[in-house]
Amino acid sequence: MADLASKLPLKRLESPIQKFTKVAVPTDLQRLQQHQHNIEKFQRLQQWDRLHQEHVNASRTVQQLRSNLREMEKLCGRVHDDDVEALQKLVQPIREQAVAATRDFLRLHAEAVGRAIHTHTHTHTPHTQPLSKSSMTPPTSTLNLALLLLEI
Repeated sequence: MADLASKLPLKRLESPIQKFTKVAVPTDLQRLQQHQHNIEKFQRLQQWDRLHQEHVNASRTVQQLRSNLREMEKLCGRVHDDDVEALQKLVQPIREQAVAATRDFLRLHAEAVGRAIHTHTHTHTPHTQPLSKSSMTPPTSTLNLALLLLEI
């Protein structure tokens, strides 16, 4: 009974939900797209330190995106059952974009790390310092990012 009392009509929650669907999540998606562009550029230019930092920043953006989606889902959980269908129409497109963008990032991340390892092992000379594992991968591993995606 208390659960029904805490549910609100969609009209009442539409504005805060739209802040997520029109501002917060699209901003995260745009930032993630820019990180992906930079990752590809730094990979091409073999700028490993900048590539590593860009992976770290992109991982943080994915975490922020995930957090914003969770907050949006909390708001969605407060909507009256009668309004669920209208709510789904409102949030489903941005949810799908977020999942697709995160998948693309995970693919790019895995490919970039694989290429960095491959390039370094084939171009390593006695005069160059070997790359450490920490310089090629961000603190958040690809597996952890994949788990984040599954939780979205």
